Amino acid sequence: MTVNLNDLNSGESAYLDSIDREYFSESIVHDLLDYGLIPGTLIRIIHKLPGQKKITIAVGPAEIVLREESANHIKVRKEI
Repeated sequence: MTVNLNDLNSGESAYLDSIDREYFSESIVHDLLDYGLIPGTLIRIIHKLPGQKKITIAVGPAEIVLREESANHIKVRKEI
């Protein structure tokens, strides 16, 4: 099942499906790829900060903080 990254809860994991290249600038897409956000990569939600509208994810050993709005434009596959 494919969902937005922001739809996951803290502690949940899913595999990256796609990044919305129409929402993100090309330089941001390259940065995300450099951080390890490559299709098929396992992503884990470390925690969500609703008051700050931020989400912290783990991609391999890296931790990345994204805005909730940005996380809505990253699709992941949940294993059922």
